[in-house]
Amino acid sequence: LGDVYKRQAIREESMQSLKIIFPIALVFISVVVFFFQRDIKGIVIVFMPLAYALVLTFGVLGIVAPELNLLSIAIVALLVGLGVDYSIHILNRLSEESSLKDKLERVEKTLSLTGRAVLLSTVTTVIGFGSLMVSDMPPIITFGFGCVMGILFCFVSAVVMVPCLTLILEFKKKKEGISSWKLSLIHI
Repeated sequence: LGDVYKRQAIREESMQSLKIIFPIALVFISVVVFFFQRDIKGIVIVFMPLAYALVLTFGVLGIVAPELNLLSIAIVALLVGLGVDYSIHILNRLSEESSLKDKLERVEKTLSLTGRAVLLSTVTTVIGFGSLMVSDMPPIITFGFGCVMGILFCFVSAVVMVPCLTLILEFKKKKEGISSWKLSLIHI
């Protein structure tokens, strides 16, 4: 009986910590994305695929493994990092290809170059976290499964949603952003 109360207390404490840490992480990531992109549209484009991937991931986890544990909550932090990365890579490449006037050609070139690199990153990350599913401990198996599903959802949502949102919102990278900095370290 004492074990049940301990688990319940740990779960409640974890949820309280998540309620504090998650918004702080989102604010810091938003500040960094805004610093680099110099546009609110960039923040929207980066976070929409992530939000969709999180909903899908926890929807699947709710069906497969309905009870959340400490490791299930850690999936959120992992997916925030990876989901934002995938979206930023595709968004930056898409905005670099702005010289191409044909939107379809622009998206195709972006996905054939950067999309391929993000896919390779996704596959290696899925293999790494998928290896956790051979464990004997059910929480580790659930964590590995949640990470695999979440990473795949982050990749698919980034590949599908980022080009669409970029074109719909007519995102253009600002010249005064970090990308316009000249590397003057060579002259030093």
